[in-house]
Amino acid sequence: MKVEFEKKQFDFTVIMAVYNAEPFLKEAVLSLLSQDIGFEEHVQLILVDDGSTDGSGEICDRFAACFPENILAIHQENAGVSAARNAGIPHIQGKYVNFMDADDKLSRNTLSKVKAFFQKHGDKVDLVSIPMEFFDARTGQHILNYKYKKGTRVIDLTKEYDAIQLSLSSGFTKAECLKDNAFDVRLTNMEDAKVCTEILKKKKNLGVVSDAQYMYRRRSMGAPSAVQNNQKNPSWYLPSLKYFSSEVLACDEEENPPLFVQYLVMYDLQWHLISKETIKRVLSEEEFIEYCNLFFSLLKKIDNKIIMAQKNISRIREIRYT
Repeated sequence: MKVEFEKKQFDFTVIMAVYNAEPFLKEAVLSLLSQDIGFEEHVQLILVDDGSTDGSGEICDRFAACFPENILAIHQENAGVSAARNAGIPHIQGKYVNFMDADDKLSRNTLSKVKAFFQKHGDKVDLVSIPMEFFDARTGQHILNYKYKKGTRVIDLTKEYDAIQLSLSSGFTKAECLKDNAFDVRLTNMEDAKVCTEILKKKKNLGVVSDAQYMYRRRSMGAPSAVQNNQKNPSWYLPSLKYFSSEVLACDEEENPPLFVQYLVMYDLQWHLISKETIKRVLSEEEFIEYCNLFFSLLKKIDNKIIMAQKNISRIREIRYT
């Protein structure tokens, strides 16, 4: 999908896909309204109500009525997070874009810190990341936060291939990078990672800002998030391997996928090392065989040192598919 954006008026556009997030949505939006950069002058918010059946749509409309110059509310039939985000992309009026989730929050200094980083390093990076910190039903740091330990900097992914970025909720990209990088509607997970990877392949640099936070909710109330239900969802299995792993690893026959791409795919594959009984509760026998064959074909494309470099495999029970 190629798009032409509207005239730029803001530093940031935040596109928020909203689906049945009534208990959390107000808190999420308020974290944007309170940004120290100044919301009304610097931030555009696009709320895409993806067919919510609770009061989320009405909340979107109320915020849009309060800030008609800054907030746009879009309503559509339920089509999934990728389609909802894609619906917002043509309306971007900001230089930098984020896809914050409707139940999460940003630290008050996030946008000012990210803008300053882009102003200083924008010639080197197209994607900037901030640390993720859990709240609500779980607290603590995300396991990928190790890339922030050396502070705010530009990371050369050809040297630090384990500094992967999965999320465009905790990531910020230049609007121009989304003209040719829409979200894949065939995916219900790893859709962010696919867009991130395609953006990062060009410059092979990732910007990290260590002194801002993306506050990532693990829900203690309401319906569980998509991440919390992954292993019960058929789309976490075959579609993820077909449309994320296989496609981002694809390259010319005489070339090998970049090591940071291999590391990212292997990071995801390690979480698929679950019991065959768990998988067979979700997939048919035919799908199970296809899934296993595809899984092992992907492993063959990944360098052994990348497999051994994974930091979490020891936490996961070994699986045998025979």
